[in-house]
Amino acid sequence: MVSLNDRYTLAPQMRVYDALGVRWVPFLMYFHPPDFHTKVLNTDRRGFRLTCLPSGEPLTWDMAAQDSCNLMVGASTVFGVGARHDCTTIPSRLTHRSGLPWLNFGGRAYNSTQEFLLFSMYRHHFKRIRRVLIFSGLGDLSLFFISPRYSPDFGPFFGMSQFLEAMNRLPLAKRVAREWRGLLAKFLHGKFIDNKSPRSLLKLFTGTPKTSGVNQTNADAYTPLTPDQAQGKDLLLQPLTRNLANWKLFADCLGARVDYVLQPFATWIDRSPSPEEIQLFAILDKAQGGHWPLLAKQLTREWYKWFAARLRDICAEVGISFFDLNEAFSRHCKRDEWLFVDRAHLTDIGSDISSEILLSEVLQ
Repeated sequence: MVSLNDRYTLAPQMRVYDALGVRWVPFLMYFHPPDFHTKVLNTDRRGFRLTCLPSGEPLTWDMAAQDSCNLMVGASTVFGVGARHDCTTIPSRLTHRSGLPWLNFGGRAYNSTQEFLLFSMYRHHFKRIRRVLIFSGLGDLSLFFISPRYSPDFGPFFGMSQFLEAMNRLPLAKRVAREWRGLLAKFLHGKFIDNKSPRSLLKLFTGTPKTSGVNQTNADAYTPLTPDQAQGKDLLLQPLTRNLANWKLFADCLGARVDYVLQPFATWIDRSPSPEEIQLFAILDKAQGGHWPLLAKQLTREWYKWFAARLRDICAEVGISFFDLNEAFSRHCKRDEWLFVDRAHLTDIGSDISSEILLSEVLQ
């Protein structure tokens, strides 16, 4: 039987990424464990992956806060899944090639809303932000396909089905739904305890609900999608449009420039896969329990062309420059170069080529 572990022969660094895990945090849902240290990747005390200076030393937030800095925002490709070292991620390669500090603001499995929230929660740590490079797109599109429901306000997020099911089965969701408004009113008026004993208050939050099954109150905020998702295209774009408008608003207030880059996806590029990519893609397609076969089938060239065109239009409407790295990869990449460890995440070579293209065609 084929296992995801079979990838480790060709890409041993993936063992570390598979074992990284998550830390549950407010508002963002999840983030990387803090102070995670290996030869492959390291995170700081907040959970952000380290960027390497040209000297090989880590770029700290204290260094970046002393003067101006740049932020690279996105999901797991920005974080550097697939890179063999902190120094070979795209933010590190940008720092090395440009001599300017580029902090890694990538969040694994993030959608565009989480990417913006992460920025909004931490941007005050820096004296001046010169440029924000959003390297994204695939998270929103892939989550759209693998999620059975969709909300135009929240969009899909990784683990959405498990979250809704678990939270709606909790005693809190059952019992506080009946009593919370009254308790909150009493709390605001200084009468929260009222006639309730400490034991009864504790039971409110820990007791077993009287009824079984999933409470559909929250789940109903998400619209069921048809199997081909064709009628949901406009739903997909609503949170993206809002988030890009928010990025522009923040950037203008901070005196920063923001650029949007549609990240590369292996099947969207006009090139034949390398021998290593062929082997790795076959493992991912045959291994049980993964989404790669579905994504490989659904994320077609047709969807890519529609998505890229609409993103270009939205960026133009809100005043953000747009760049499609898939087109650039088709022009620049050689046939046998090993660029991907899976269809979304880059090898060290792929990250280095990305940084070279970005500096010459986007960040000039």
